[in-house]
Amino acid sequence: MILQTQNLTRRYGTLVAVDHLNLALEEGEVFGLLGPNGAGKSTTLKMLTTLLPPSEGNAWVAGFDIQSEERRVGKDTLFPYTTLFRDRKSVV
Repeated sequence: MILQTQNLTRRYGTLVAVDHLNLALEEGEVFGLLGPNGAGKSTTLKMLTTLLPPSEGNAWVAGFDIQSEERRVGKDTLFPYTTLFRDRKSVV
């Protein structure tokens, strides 16, 4: 699995932004995360890139646990094209 989530959940007080999301994606699969404003798309991506901890559940990106191996998960794991601009001070 290149990406797997197990009951991934994020709460903000009483608001449930992501509710027990379960995904299993193999390498090479194409997947779209679609939904209206406030559906939890950005929150999901923030959790998968370790910018925001889940309230419940877990996920693995490229085999790395987003909670216990967060230093090995990040923007370069999910978005490798960003390495093209690592040495630049700005991107046009």
